[in-house]
Amino acid sequence: MTKEFNEYKKKGIVILRSFFNKNEINKTKQKLDELKKKQKKNRGNTEPLNERAIIGSLEKEKYFIELINKKKINKLISEILNSDKYIVWNAKCNIKKEYFGTVEYFHQDYSYWKNLGFKNNQKLFSLMICVDPQSIFNSSLAYYEKTHNKTFKHKKFLNINLLQKNAVSEFELKKLDINNKIKYLNCKSGDVVLFDWKLIHGSSHNISSNSRKIILYQ
Repeated sequence: MTKEFNEYKKKGIVILRSFFNKNEINKTKQKLDELKKKQKKNRGNTEPLNERAIIGSLEKEKYFIELINKKKINKLISEILNSDKYIVWNAKCNIKKEYFGTVEYFHQDYSYWKNLGFKNNQKLFSLMICVDPQSIFNSSLAYYEKTHNKTFKHKKFLNINLLQKNAVSEFELKKLDINNKIKYLNCKSGDVVLFDWKLIHGSSHNISSNSRKIILYQ
């Protein structure tokens, strides 16, 4: 087993530093800008004061399919899934616009994906490409390590766009805070992050002057 897989298995999350170079990231930004112009705006991909919070359907685009087909990352994916075959069933770009990017409350992706037919014992995860640098100063991903080994109770609510969302209850979060403090990603442009679908994660409002753009494969 690789060092990266051992870390992922233990913590539910792992970071691959400097996976993509500057030229690859610049080309990726160009492709995202092209798609942004083609895709229509709707209530699901915009936010107040942010004309585009999501660029969707990247799993249908050849460039973004080929982007993650690299030896090192494929090896890690194979270890996580215990299989050489995998399916990207959804991929999108999330944009936390400078000054206006909105909050994503703490949740497990499991709380959403189980309604799509995925089972509790399946090995599922998200792969994040950091297009922009991210830190606590521009609303980086916040998470609780080692929360991927169980499921937690969630509350349902309507977000700022009146879309139904899920959030781990404050009772569960307070219990976690006793021994498992919140971690914040500190990543450079080109870093890649893999995290389990049961890892509790979220992110705050981005009221900084720096955007936080990521590509998320599921």
